Amino acid sequence: MEKPADFKQDSDLESVAPAELSEGATSVVTSSSFRDQLRAVKANKRACLAAFACSTTPILIGYDLTLIGSIIANTEFVHHFGCYDEAQQVWSLPANYQLVWTIVQYVSAMSSALGSGYLNDTLGRRVGFFTTVCLTISGTFVELFSPNWKVWIVAKVLMGAAMGSMQANTQTYVSEITPTSIRGLALSLFQFWIIIGQLIATCVLDFFCLPETKGLSFARLDALFEARTPARKFV
Repeated sequence: MEKPADFKQDSDLESVAPAELSEGATSVVTSSSFRDQLRAVKANKRACLAAFACSTTPILIGYDLTLIGSIIANTEFVHHFGCYDEAQQVWSLPANYQLVWTIVQYVSAMSSALGSGYLNDTLGRRVGFFTTVCLTISGTFVELFSPNWKVWIVAKVLMGAAMGSMQANTQTYVSEITPTSIRGLALSLFQFWIIIGQLIATCVLDFFCLPETKGLSFARLDALFEARTPARKFV
């Protein structure tokens, strides 16, 4: 009777109790316990810290996607990029502006996500991360200094490319450097940080849409912020 072939295990796997395998049998690896996961984290501290730091990048997705639909609530933004209606004597942001910004950003994100896979395989993960950082910084500066809505389109292209690149880089890198026993937990943080980004964007927009804040005390500002943000009461 021929002996079954030895199974090659990853270096980060915990030792598994030997079990007899009959011919044609399928090996099953049981899920690790919480203690095993803690031991894996302690044994691979640097890798886990690097994975945790990289997994925070999805904050960009949550933050920027929330701004796409909520930025029109910011009065200063509407005054800067919008149009003044003489008949109704109000400032408004044309719907076609928002449509162009949204389409451009999502198309840029999809294209960048597809291209980042090839970039990661050819030049490495580090180059991919540096590309994401450069795109994010460039997009941020263009957004800050955009004189009109057309230049803002360039910012949306850059930020969309940064989002797509980040989605391709982060999950690939995290899955490669984390121990197998906590890989699922590390990858699940992706959605967690997206929600944190959405929360931050909501708080920022809510704060800057408050009434005139000049001359108000910190206690009064805090009360105004709490009144407009129910979640603040539980912090």
